[in-house]
Amino acid sequence: MSKPANTWGPKAAKQTAGVKGGGSSFELPEECADVRAFIGWDGLYVGGDEVCVVDMVRRYFTAVQESSCIKCVPCRVGTRVILEVLNKFDEGLATRADLEKLNQAAKEFSGISLCGLGSTAIRPLADALERFADEFEAQVEGAASCASHHVYGETLTGPCQNSCPAGVRIPDFIGLMADGKTDEAAAVFKTTNPFPAIVGRVCPHPCQDSCTRNSIDEPISVAWLHRYVGDHAIAMRQRGIVPVEAAAGGGERVAVVGAGPAGLTVAYYLAKYGHEVTILEALPAVGGMLRVGIPEYRLPNDVIDAEVDFVRDLGVEIQCNIRVGSDVSVEKLQRDYKAVFLGVGAHQGKKLGVPGEEEYEGVEDAVTYLRRVGLGNRAKAGDKVCVIGGGNSAIDSARTSLRLGSSEVSIVYRRGREQMPANVWEIEEAEHEGVNFHYLAAPTKILGANGRVTGMECVKMELGEPDASGRRRPVPVDGSEFVIECDVIVAAVSQEPDLSLLEGSEIETTRWNTIVTDPWTMATNVPGVFAGGDAVSGPLTVVSAIGQGRRAALAIRKYLNREKVEDEVGAMMHSLVKSAFEADGTTDVSGYTPQPAAAMPSIDVKQRRQGFSEVETGYPAPVASYESNRCLRCYRLLAAAHSKQVSGAGGKR
Repeated sequence: MSKPANTWGPKAAKQTAGVKGGGSSFELPEECADVRAFIGWDGLYVGGDEVCVVDMVRRYFTAVQESSCIKCVPCRVGTRVILEVLNKFDEGLATRADLEKLNQAAKEFSGISLCGLGSTAIRPLADALERFADEFEAQVEGAASCASHHVYGETLTGPCQNSCPAGVRIPDFIGLMADGKTDEAAAVFKTTNPFPAIVGRVCPHPCQDSCTRNSIDEPISVAWLHRYVGDHAIAMRQRGIVPVEAAAGGGERVAVVGAGPAGLTVAYYLAKYGHEVTILEALPAVGGMLRVGIPEYRLPNDVIDAEVDFVRDLGVEIQCNIRVGSDVSVEKLQRDYKAVFLGVGAHQGKKLGVPGEEEYEGVEDAVTYLRRVGLGNRAKAGDKVCVIGGGNSAIDSARTSLRLGSSEVSIVYRRGREQMPANVWEIEEAEHEGVNFHYLAAPTKILGANGRVTGMECVKMELGEPDASGRRRPVPVDGSEFVIECDVIVAAVSQEPDLSLLEGSEIETTRWNTIVTDPWTMATNVPGVFAGGDAVSGPLTVVSAIGQGRRAALAIRKYLNREKVEDEVGAMMHSLVKSAFEADGTTDVSGYTPQPAAAMPSIDVKQRRQGFSEVETGYPAPVASYESNRCLRCYRLLAAAHSKQVSGAGGKR
């Protein structure tokens, strides 16, 4: 068996032994205590002598062959030849010529594949041949394979996919788009995210921050490709071609509380697994915060409706105007259904907490303001609107006010522009449309006359020492008070879930008024009850809610099948891949030609302020093809030997 070794990370830090400490560049996270060894794109890690490295390399190349796109000879043929030789080691038939063939392949096939999988697969082979030459030599002498009795977990990923809260198979769907196979791309996308047309319009796309093309020019416009493939999927449905079909029925009954992104996702996948799902929604329309928290100029209602149609196609029943907690209790749902998912969102806006807030008409929180508009009330709120806050809800409220006809709209934020939590591109669009920004200022008093707001007293701020969030704390400047004239004030300072439906329930909640769940399975402390989305995380992103919804659906499926709900292997592999990405070396991008990202066409400012027409109009087909072909195909694979008990034999993917 093998001695400890670690070749993961920057070349200067690679160690032969001393897996922890001693200058080693990688240490296993606590969640990965059961990992005995792993192998992947940047080398290998062996934590003890119970793992056979020869067998681990063979299992790795088995997975590489299964994952190869077969587009180029080095990956298609080269890795197959390597696997054939490794199989001879496993069978005890390897010769010295076979060992020489492996060493030759490690030299000849290094870095010449067209994709990241083929290019990086050779690196751990070379490391294994160098660091564990004695094991390979021993098996050449006729010894049988030292195959260990570990379970292997494998993950095919990429920097973009690793950064996605929903784990969208980004390399796969973009690769299919680049090949002109948009129908197939839509089907692949929906295996991890059922709502590409929605997410492509509103996602903050952390995947693009991780894109390898950042080292060359600009990242792939992943979100806009999401949108393109989502719009294509909608068109497919209209032509009678449904990308994902439901499984056979006959499953258990599941209740989903809330028709927001988390609830709709749970319903989609559970129905796909064959279960009978009913969604109970308090609002008169479906979508949750998608409909009442994101303005139509960013996310049109017809797009929401079209995406929801895919859920209905699977047999999901959606009942609106049903408020769980008053119309029906959670306890009754637990009695009537085999499982319950709580996805109630964060629909309760917080107040400013300044004098005058309760005295005058014209003060409203952003959640209520955007909900009113989202449900069809397009009356102008006021002539001069002042929004307090620096997040996306503040930007949405300000840009909405312009569209409702307000002549002057301002945002007051207590920190500077660079500290605003809103998406940078949303801030830029607000500036472009004419929103005024007052940075380093905070409200101190609401002013009014005859029962109506007339203005707001503010104080200037300066940034002091960092607070708990790591951002510098804003501190009032003595004697700097000033007044902003306005007739409407929108408080966009924060929001939280309304968990009154849980009164008297045993379901555990936090002091932040959120539901406590297992972070991976989304199971609460009450068996059969799961939760996700903003009700668990607090106000976060649509893609995060979708990711939680899909994990919850998988866990509910296991629960209904009377299997162990805890996905220890999934959580472990997720943590391992994340840590591996953080520790590996920089991807070599030499030799690539710069290609600027395709711009997104949009309507002009004058047209924007005349109504709620969608600002961004979407990529035409040739532009989407160009953008998808900018992808460097830098996906890669990691395999880990672990001691977790997994139902069924063999590795899990």
